[in-house]
This record gives sequence, C-alpha cells and structure tokens, in this order.
Amino acid sequence: MNLPTRRLLLRLIIASLSITATLGIIVTLWNGLGDTGAKIISNAMDVDVASVLALCCAGPAKSALHPAVQLSGLLSAFIGLATRIYITWWGVTSTGLEDGVRRAATVLLILAIASAHGQCQPALAGPFPEHAPVISEQPNCHTK
Repeated sequence: MNLPTRRLLLRLIIASLSITATLGIIVTLWNGLGDTGAKIISNAMDVDVASVLALCCAGPAKSALHPAVQLSGLLSAFIGLATRIYITWWGVTSTGLEDGVRRAATVLLILAIASAHGQCQPALAGPFPEHAPVISEQPNCHTK
C-alpha cells in the first residue's frame, strides 16, 4: 500500500475512533436510550475493532504477495463491519439466514485478523542477525 493511501486511511481511522469515543461518552452519560444505546455502543466497538485491524493491515508491503494480503484484510474487516451494523440495526427475518450471516461475519473477522497477523510474520522470519551467537561456537565450560 502506497504512502498517500496509508495517510488517508490513518486519517479516516483516527476520525472514526474519535467519533465512536464521542458516541460512547454520550450514550454512557445520557440516560434513557435503552436498546438504542446498547446498539450504538455495540456498533462503536465493532467500528473500533475494524479500524484497528485495518490499521494493522495497512503497513508497508514487504514482498510481492503482501498487497493481496493487505487488500483481503482491509476488505474483510470492512465487509464484516458492514454486516455487523446491518444485523444490529435491521436484523435478518429468517432464523437460518441470520445464523449464516453471523457466521460469515465471524469468518470475515477471522480473515482480517489473519491478514493483520500476516503483516507481522515477515519481520519475524528470516536469518538471524550477524551478532547472534551460534551454539557450536560457544566455549564449553565443562572441559578444561
């Protein structure tokens, strides 16, 4: 992902986190919202989770395959978020369909988490640094 796109995404994520924090404070302090307040808090948490996952997926690409992993993570986070918001506010009329939609949203969330985790993997894999000791070169303290 190129730098201008990451900057725009970062600004959108900061704005969404600020808006959801403000909504959370308003809902917490304002009594009488009842079920609507619970829906707002639930969706605010969903937006926060999707934003953090999108932020994790938006790092610099380290190989030719990373843009595909980044895109799949971003899309699955935002489609899962849209699904959760739809289910929370409008629901699904059929019980079997609702269960399938909830499972699909969960799978999308797991895919976004895996994509975010995949961004960290190349930094962990790879050769050891030159200054790392090799066991065979360590002096044996038991022989004298």
